[in-house]
Amino acid sequence: MPDTWITNEQSRPRYRAECPLLWRSPGVAQLGEGRLHRVLPLDQTSAQWLLALDGLRTVAALRAEFADREPGPAHYAQLLWIAAESGAIDDAGAMPQAWRLMSVSERDAASADHSAALLTLGSSTLADQTVTLRHSTRFALTGAGVRSAPVSMTVAIITAMRAAGLTFTSRLEEAHLHIIVGMHPVVGAEMAAIEVSQPAIAHLFVAAYGDRAVAGPLVIPGVTSCLRCSYLHTRDADHHWAGVSMQLHAAISRLPQLPIDRLLAQLVASQAARLARAWVDSPVVVGAWRNLAYEIRLPDGAVDAQARPAHPLCQCQWVLEPAVAG
Repeated sequence: MPDTWITNEQSRPRYRAECPLLWRSPGVAQLGEGRLHRVLPLDQTSAQWLLALDGLRTVAALRAEFADREPGPAHYAQLLWIAAESGAIDDAGAMPQAWRLMSVSERDAASADHSAALLTLGSSTLADQTVTLRHSTRFALTGAGVRSAPVSMTVAIITAMRAAGLTFTSRLEEAHLHIIVGMHPVVGAEMAAIEVSQPAIAHLFVAAYGDRAVAGPLVIPGVTSCLRCSYLHTRDADHHWAGVSMQLHAAISRLPQLPIDRLLAQLVASQAARLARAWVDSPVVVGAWRNLAYEIRLPDGAVDAQARPAHPLCQCQWVLEPAVAG
């Protein structure tokens, strides 16, 4: 169902040019071109009226106009509802709460995101709430890779996360999401140990080295698998991994800079931002990304989803049974 703001007498419907009105044949129009597009019978007079909605007139004022038009008030009221369902109109008197604290330049930069959210959700209220939720979610970078990765890697991650609508903070204690930048795509013992020392908040592993990079898993404590799970599964598959990973970490730590291709840094940063936005947009619903990591390899840059299930020996998924009174 579309927004109930349409029934508010003081709302001011505005037609969005981002959702074009297209003629399929005489008397048949299409609103929009994406997943939410609607095909409906429409005459020229009604089309002109719809396109003329500029947000300057309230619903009450439009309702008064309905009385003097044919085919009548019910027709135009229904047209408003259909247009709202396709993301073609919104309330010009409303805006995302986060925008009230933004500068004009920041708001201009975020306006395209808001328009896209409206066309995706078909609800200006949900679009406003989604944009605000993204902006209010703060992320911070941590991990050994922050110090040893090229500047292009950290810049790519921050830029991609900001493009996803999230807000960067340099203070870990303020962040809702920690981006743990590793020194190698395969989780080693040192990374599993670092995770234990992290506060129990959402964290996302990102790392690149040589010809491959990994984004994920996105760890929601108590809900998804964790980095220690990844380490334990790798150790099970390679009984030498415990010793090898420590030697690898020591060798990489001596490098003045990690060998990370700039394009690979951009690709893995974008994948990490996609994961973060999926979580922020639906924080209660753990989607298809649960217990997955996304590996990207050069030279083709293809993305391969890899399972990161919970490990039976990792306590992150243990459910403690209540004690039974004797």
